[in-house]
Amino acid sequence: MASSYVTSGSGYFQLTLNGNLTTPIIIQEAPNQPRTIIQCLQVGTSAQNIMNIQGSNFMIKAIVFAKRSRGIRIGPSTTTNAIFDNIYIYNTTGTSFSADDVGNEYVNITLRNSEMTNTNALS
Repeated sequence: MASSYVTSGSGYFQLTLNGNLTTPIIIQEAPNQPRTIIQCLQVGTSAQNIMNIQGSNFMIKAIVFAKRSRGIRIGPSTTTNAIFDNIYIYNTTGTSFSADDVGNEYVNITLRNSEMTNTNALS
């Protein structure tokens, strides 16, 4: 059975990860287990992102993000050397993945082997 985490209220998970270039921080599914699901059960205009993430030298791998206004928001600060690998984002009211805050720097952000479906789907 997959591990499932639900954000509380209209809140979101905020992560600041600062690894090293040779030893990045890696957040991923548990070995030999179904993919972890992070979701918010609240929808509508008061719902926020599922996760805000910023920092340097990190990887998010093989995790599912479901529902909310946006799946992943890079920021609200500078982010460098970030890899998002084999993630699945679905059923968002807006964009599934964003890195577009005015004044922020986004350097070497990689999104690979991933799928986003049903964006702008819930209201």
